[in-house]
Amino acid sequence: MRLLSLLIALCFASSCQGASAPASHLASLHVAHQHEKQQQQKVVVSAAAAASSVAVGQSDLSSSIFNLAKTILGAGVLSLPSGVAAFSDQTSALVPASSLLVFMGLVSAYSFASIGKACKLHGTKSFADAWAKSVGPKSAVVISSIITFKTFFACLAYSIIIGDSFSSILKSFHLPSSLTSRSNVILGLSSCVIFPLCMLKNMDALKYTSILGLSGIAYCAVFMLLRYFDGSYRAGGKFIKDISSTFMPSFGVRKADSTPVHVVFVLISMMATAYVAHYNAPKFWAELKQPTLKRYNTVVASAFGLAAAIYMSVMWAGFLTFGGHSTGFILNNYSAKDQLATFARLAIGFGILCGYPLTFSALRDGTFDLLKIKDAATRDKAVLPTTVAMMGVITSFALVLKNVGVVVSFSGALIGAMLIYFVPAVMNICNIRAEARGATNTAYKKAHRNTTPPASLALQLTSSQQLELAGNYGMAAMGIVIAVIGVTVTLMGSSSH
Repeated sequence: MRLLSLLIALCFASSCQGASAPASHLASLHVAHQHEKQQQQKVVVSAAAAASSVAVGQSDLSSSIFNLAKTILGAGVLSLPSGVAAFSDQTSALVPASSLLVFMGLVSAYSFASIGKACKLHGTKSFADAWAKSVGPKSAVVISSIITFKTFFACLAYSIIIGDSFSSILKSFHLPSSLTSRSNVILGLSSCVIFPLCMLKNMDALKYTSILGLSGIAYCAVFMLLRYFDGSYRAGGKFIKDISSTFMPSFGVRKADSTPVHVVFVLISMMATAYVAHYNAPKFWAELKQPTLKRYNTVVASAFGLAAAIYMSVMWAGFLTFGGHSTGFILNNYSAKDQLATFARLAIGFGILCGYPLTFSALRDGTFDLLKIKDAATRDKAVLPTTVAMMGVITSFALVLKNVGVVVSFSGALIGAMLIYFVPAVMNICNIRAEARGATNTAYKKAHRNTTPPASLALQLTSSQQLELAGNYGMAAMGIVIAVIGVTVTLMGSSSH
């Protein structure tokens, strides 16, 4: 909770500066004309830095869209039916659940886009640098820590799921135990597949693996829709006798007042963090060919829209098929004799495998930020030893840990909500105020023959700026509330076992 308290303090610190710009070097606009000139010079330098990123960007629109959509989507997509089932076994529950899914997607897309906007404004290519230029350098280490913490546990969860999934899949083909043991599967895939993918220099090269991963997740959605419409798991269906009673479809059985209070928030917490990919937002901006806000926003809108469509399909198909008995990994509900289900499990395994390097890239960048390795040439030299060391640590943990449920859920709820809602909102608030302060000072000098504006000069906000500020204050508050809800649900859920 100390981390949450620190983040809240950062928010109030930025808002308590009133009409001042958020960072100390921006606040100097109030007191000295020469400081304003220095600020203008910084803007020129930032613009030059931003322009330099155009030359190095190698990802076209389609590559960026597929990579971002794959970063958003993971195995968590298959848990959405259980989120609905947590508070109701009535099909009518899908209506509010769908509304919540769309709302969270829109807010998440806006916050993701705003991070790229901050990178363009300040000519930065990392999350920590964007925060430092927007809010202040002293707290940038907190952002790097958040990203590193979040992505480390995401990669660890990926390794554990990959080991369990592919081990089970290989066993179904009756292969020798030396090839199907969980440890050997993790070691083999980590060294022969994941490591080479993580060593690729830019995300454009990952386009085809992202397409493969997205195709696997899309196949799962299509398979689930097919099984719902063909009735294979309804009474008298082809596979209904092959599944246990705990997996049988269940609708309208549960009493409305029989659901524990805390599980009502399971779906809220789940959907609030379903779209987390924000740790990679600066990288998508930096590697986009001919980066403009219009092109970047096209990538964001397309990727988040695609992810939302797949989320919606899986949630509806899974819940309409199994209702209140939908499990946390919905493919477990389907019969082992269902060959299409076996292919779906294989497809989701490949989907996770293809998503690993995208998340690992953010982990590596966050580590570089923590180590204060800024120079591009130095980073390039450090990629190999850093990748080997970090993958060694993650793989070692994955070999001995078979369930990191509480830790991953806790970090996902707390850190995910902070990255999606709170942190981008604070950056937006600071940047909007800085922009308004510059316009206010310029207008004052024009009206008063280039006189230095007084420190007490009231900040003049346009109607659109006022509306955006209000929205970002609301988003910051929403992030805190969702983090509290997610952590509480996780802790209550773990204490009930």
